[in-house]
Amino acid sequence: MFRFPSPSSTLLLSIALMATAASAQEVQTISLRFVTFPVFTSDEPLELFLGEEEPISIELPTNRLSKVYKIKNTIPCALGRTSLNEEEEPIFTPFGKTQLLSAREQIILVTRKGPELSDGLNLTPFNADESGFDGGNYFIMNASTADIAGKLGKTRFLLKPNRHTLLEPTPSKVENNRKFLYVEVYFRKGDTVRPFYNSTWRFSEQARTLVFFHHDEHTKQLRTHSIRHYIED
Repeated sequence: MFRFPSPSSTLLLSIALMATAASAQEVQTISLRFVTFPVFTSDEPLELFLGEEEPISIELPTNRLSKVYKIKNTIPCALGRTSLNEEEEPIFTPFGKTQLLSAREQIILVTRKGPELSDGLNLTPFNADESGFDGGNYFIMNASTADIAGKLGKTRFLLKPNRHTLLEPTPSKVENNRKFLYVEVYFRKGDTVRPFYNSTWRFSEQARTLVFFHHDEHTKQLRTHSIRHYIED
């Protein structure tokens, strides 16, 4: 069984992914992807702003990674929207900003500060190259209001609300050259610890997997949402 820490406050979330150049000394072209968590999607378009360059309109798909955006590694970058002022001049309103990392590839975690997009966004970059979120890795996010703990294969994890972790789990078993992870998850509300989920997942060294624990918007029950992205050779 697992020891849980005391509960903490939570934030809302969505998600985004990006890639940067290997050299931190020069501005170089990077490849950028986005993805957002379904519960907090918005029909309103967003733009990526990079210093003196024109804002780039981006998509935020809910069950896959977006197309690749080729941009320059300038810091900081911001997500927001362009509108016209009284003089009909374009003005960019940022909802959140971050500085890029020096890693060749990155993931940007976007956390909504309130129920509306205009409440603001927190952007947190992650290394997503071979030394970061690479194939065979699992990004686990607790977007619920409960403490979450469990095992992914032979690897344990424990997450308070609005916390995340990046795991490189050890498979539970191998059959006919196929690898599998036995998954078991528990949650705690107050002083009560209950089993939530158990299953067997296929494991692949060629896939990045994102897993979210969240409360259903309508039923308020705890649920999971996962996104798997196979890395191209």
